Amino acid sequence: MLAFAPTLTPDSSMMMQEMRLGALDKPDRALATSATGATARTYIWVGSTRYEFLRQVRVLHSWEGDEWVCWSPELGWGCDGHGDTPLLARQDWERTVHATFQILYGMRPFEMSESERKQWQDLVAAIDVCRYRETTPVCLRQIGQVRWGNRPYPSKIVWIDGAEEQFSLEQVPSELAGCRPGRWIEADVQRDPVTGRLIRIDHIQRIAEVRPLTEPQVSETLEALPKADLPKREWDWPKQ
Repeated sequence: MLAFAPTLTPDSSMMMQEMRLGALDKPDRALATSATGATARTYIWVGSTRYEFLRQVRVLHSWEGDEWVCWSPELGWGCDGHGDTPLLARQDWERTVHATFQILYGMRPFEMSESERKQWQDLVAAIDVCRYRETTPVCLRQIGQVRWGNRPYPSKIVWIDGAEEQFSLEQVPSELAGCRPGRWIEADVQRDPVTGRLIRIDHIQRIAEVRPLTEPQVSETLEALPKADLPKREWDWPKQ
């Protein structure tokens, strides 16, 4: 059993430990049993996604036979990383935490197995899920029509539901700047999860003109839908 100091050093200690242990070269097998270190983290960041911890967590790494292994007791034993150096093992651990969280975050409790429920409980006990939900943009696919307004370039979109939204060219891909007035597009949109405010448009696809159905067309479409073939007699309900 390893003993740890009450206060762990910040993330920079990982680099110092790697230098002391010769992380760019695999350690001598004779020294492998003592090649263990720890650091502390208050968050991890994978790509554009940031996870903040409710409290400081320990991140441990050790040499186990032929590779480095990284894990955190606070996040449960189901998430660990592997690599040829402590740094690579830690990066693999961060990716594993990220992927595991995203898989379980998108599941309902009844969809989880017993082991997945336990793993999710470990993650939410360590990760600030409310903070994640409030700061992670909502990604949507929307259809709309480009408008120029009083500018000599696109400055707003009228979405298919009738909502009109202003934007700056800094918020949109270059392809949108070249759209003529009235051009219909399908867009990948990022919005603030709390206010719904437009953050940016990541990608657009120019599409054919979209014409909303008139009321007669809606009625005609509903009439054309197949009808259920139900019994013609009344159901025999049990007597009270």
